[in-house]
Amino acid sequence: MNFKMRIFLLLFFFIHCSVQAQDFQEHLISFLKAYDRVHFNNSIIVLCNDCSPKTWETCPFPKFILLDSIKSSEFNNVKVICEKSYHILKVKFINIGEYFIASRNIVKGTKITDKDIFVKYGHLNKIPVDAYTNQNDVLGLVSTKDIKKNEFITKSLFCPIWLIKLNQKVSVIIKSSGFTIFAEGNSINNAYEGQEVKVKLNNGTIILGIAKDRNSVIVYK
Repeated sequence: MNFKMRIFLLLFFFIHCSVQAQDFQEHLISFLKAYDRVHFNNSIIVLCNDCSPKTWETCPFPKFILLDSIKSSEFNNVKVICEKSYHILKVKFINIGEYFIASRNIVKGTKITDKDIFVKYGHLNKIPVDAYTNQNDVLGLVSTKDIKKNEFITKSLFCPIWLIKLNQKVSVIIKSSGFTIFAEGNSINNAYEGQEVKVKLNNGTIILGIAKDRNSVIVYK
């Protein structure tokens, strides 16, 4: 066998093995996303202890069973079934997606805008568990403490924007089939948009409604 033929065979084997390993991981990723679309919504990298092409090149359609509850920062046991045989893999899942850091120093009490945060992209396993990964969830929040530049944007730094505040005078709209009643009272708890709020009416009756805007509560009967 001449030198050129040896090089060709080596290259063919390398490419063939690389494709087989890639195909196997693609099968595994597809299984994981179908298993838990919410958890694996972002792209993932799969690291396993035995994803070598020699092991799986004869198994074009492997079946998978997740044997553990999902642990993102640890290895998980995945059973791989190929025809009549099976093997247990040790697999680690790495979620990749967007997260946010402060683009500048933010003073306590600031209402967050897109100028206050910077989008980053990377391994979500390495960021705080309460870090925000959706920009729409961050914008409009009010910081409860000073935030330093480049600090992770986490839920612990904010409080919701209260539409209704404790003991606030509010208008109450009571809707039922065929009629609408208007009343007034004082809120018994804080509430943001769409949250339940108790109101003590002027006659002393306590009712439960939904915060509609900064001055009104709607009740459906």
